[in-house]
Amino acid sequence: MISRTPVITGVGVVSSAGIGAKRFWKGIQSPEDRFREISLFSPTGIPNRIASEIGPWVPGYETIDGELLSESRICAFAVAAQNEAMAQANCNASDVDQVLVGTTVGDIATHEVEIRARKFNEKLKVDQSLRRAISLSRDDLPVQMFLTACSAGNLAVIRACQLIESGKAEIVVAGGAEILSQMAFVGFARMRGMATQKCRPFSEDRDGMLLGEGAAFVVIESAEHAAARGVNSLAEILGYGMSCDAKHPTAPDLEGEGIVRAMQSALGSLSPTQVDYVCAHGTGTPQNDAAEAKGYTNFFGSKCPPLSSIKGSIGHSLGAASAIELVACVLGIQNQKLIPQLGLEGQSTLDLNLVSGTETSCKIDLVLNNAFAFFGNNTSIALGRSQQRSVPRVIRSKSEQPKIYYATASIAFDYPANQWGGECLPDFDQDRLQVLVRRFRSKRAAVVVAAIERWLEEAENAELPDPQRRGIVLGSETGAGADIERFLTESVEKGDAIVNPGLFPWTVHNAAVGAAAIAADCRGPNIVISSGALSYSSAFQQSLALLEAGCADLVYCGVYESLGDSDGTVAAITALATRPESLGRNYIGPAEQLNLETSIGSAKSVISWANKFKKSGFRTEERIS
Repeated sequence: MISRTPVITGVGVVSSAGIGAKRFWKGIQSPEDRFREISLFSPTGIPNRIASEIGPWVPGYETIDGELLSESRICAFAVAAQNEAMAQANCNASDVDQVLVGTTVGDIATHEVEIRARKFNEKLKVDQSLRRAISLSRDDLPVQMFLTACSAGNLAVIRACQLIESGKAEIVVAGGAEILSQMAFVGFARMRGMATQKCRPFSEDRDGMLLGEGAAFVVIESAEHAAARGVNSLAEILGYGMSCDAKHPTAPDLEGEGIVRAMQSALGSLSPTQVDYVCAHGTGTPQNDAAEAKGYTNFFGSKCPPLSSIKGSIGHSLGAASAIELVACVLGIQNQKLIPQLGLEGQSTLDLNLVSGTETSCKIDLVLNNAFAFFGNNTSIALGRSQQRSVPRVIRSKSEQPKIYYATASIAFDYPANQWGGECLPDFDQDRLQVLVRRFRSKRAAVVVAAIERWLEEAENAELPDPQRRGIVLGSETGAGADIERFLTESVEKGDAIVNPGLFPWTVHNAAVGAAAIAADCRGPNIVISSGALSYSSAFQQSLALLEAGCADLVYCGVYESLGDSDGTVAAITALATRPESLGRNYIGPAEQLNLETSIGSAKSVISWANKFKKSGFRTEERIS
């Protein structure tokens, strides 16, 4: 039974509606949209020109560090939001145990100009400058990036809750950051997902999304720790939910089944009738809004609570969106006001209780913050008014602490000789790999799926749990670097107006794990983490946390990396479960407490790790270096 209640003691935000929590709250309460012709870049041949850009016209812009802004917009926005949250929570750098940030592609906009001009000579990796910027000038501070596209901010907060609940941390700073990039602008335009002039979530006249940018962070600690420090709790995090549709890279499940499961998990034993407000994902695209509305209808029935999407005001800031929306939820609880829905010039035919008008005062004890992403990644976080006894904490109780079992790894390697660095690897069917490459249009997705397929072959007698109880967590230092370069290269060579839109979904770092979820029918938590050379260690610890918190019964845990000049990729997958029968004949033994410290930050170390794992399996006393 969980007794450590995570509470939010500080918030910070940078958005086009205002920089700083007070300006932001005033901005999203007003009937003004923030869309204008973009000035940061000029895509050629793309009819779309509108976005919610942050510039000198935004209230509070002068508070952003100008020197840092000239070096990196995403770092400047993130640091400003982080500093504001920590100041409100009255905590210093030495008080923080971890920093977690969600993003879609990180600092790609900083490198994109060089890549397009063919002046970028390094191997593109998951953004390291953002991790350094938010490390609070501490070399010893763990900083992890959650790379699940539009749900990334929520997942960073969920991980923070797990760390607080388990007693592994006392103060965690978590949030999201994203800036406008030409790559994302062109990609969504080529997929015909962009609106022409306005973002109209849930409106009958909606015709697409509009991009935004920004950052938001919250300080999360246990209620007991906050009380001991004498700081106020702004809101309690009552519960959270994660699911995966496992159906399609970009199209939603039209029945909203995964959305329902995420909200059910977030509420636990609480009733949907207790929800006072839903901060919806609401991108403004016809299909996604309809699927989301179907999920709400199925979950709430005829008594849908008031809901709205702030994307009608500030656009869709991708990996930062759910973190910004979480801050909006906290401020709504604090001010006891709903957030009006902008863009409802026409009637909505979706049978939802949309917030309209300017009189939004309302008793708010319980809210849901929902975020959904490419590859069917769904998240929901339940927030409550602090010390509101009518809305109890969601308690996950288990008859006993689950025993964690683990199995040997499988590896896949995309390289003609099936070897690299003198170390031989299992002989994978190259024809099968090519089939997977054609199916998923991505080598990294193909090798991850191939590694899981190999594991399933070896564990043929395993009794796999229900698909809804299977999760996937991968670590990566290189992420979608190769696929991003491929998209940008074609964009330069063929032109923004005719670049293949089918390549764009693979530029998000969670594409490989999303493809694996589809192939292996895993509809539970679906996560990608990057923390440099410690990416696999972070993925392993996250996998254990999911099992221990009762969020899954089996987790495919692994790592994938690009080989560099050879343009090959390598992936290694193992499995962890709460029951040994889920692991088939490769089951090694139980481990009540696994203490794994490992550095997996290059293709060579992945191969070394996989070979060592294959020969001996993990032992609880063994450490892989």
